[in-house]
Amino acid sequence: VVSPAAGRLADRFRPGPVCIAGALLLIIGTLPFIFFSQESHMLLVCFIYTLQCTGIALLLTASLTMGVYRIPLAKRSHSTAILNSFRQVFGSLFASLLITAAAMICAPSDLNLSGIRGAFLIMTAACVILLFGSIRYHSREDPPKS
Repeated sequence: VVSPAAGRLADRFRPGPVCIAGALLLIIGTLPFIFFSQESHMLLVCFIYTLQCTGIALLLTASLTMGVYRIPLAKRSHSTAILNSFRQVFGSLFASLLITAAAMICAPSDLNLSGIRGAFLIMTAACVILLFGSIRYHSREDPPKS
């Protein structure tokens, strides 16, 4: 639902600002998960998760557009396939690392909230790094070709 709108936003405002907005939404949507408990209201959790998913959609759509628009038209289908493969592999790798970190933070036989909070803390730190990378890349982005 968000990806077509993100594509239109990237066409209108260039991909850089959309990528930065997506990274900001991703931080805003990830940070509260550190503080949630079993007593947290389900609607609040769903709303924050929706913000997180919206940030991911904005970020991925804009970054794919940013990465592909400099590639010659004849090679774009192959480059899109390669980028999607990398996205899947590194997404799975990062998820595995977060699960490992959550297991290492808590007691050996008990995956409790402290491990989950630690994993979300690591994820938030990665999102902040992603935001700074997006800002840095956006600051040297070429103007769109007419």
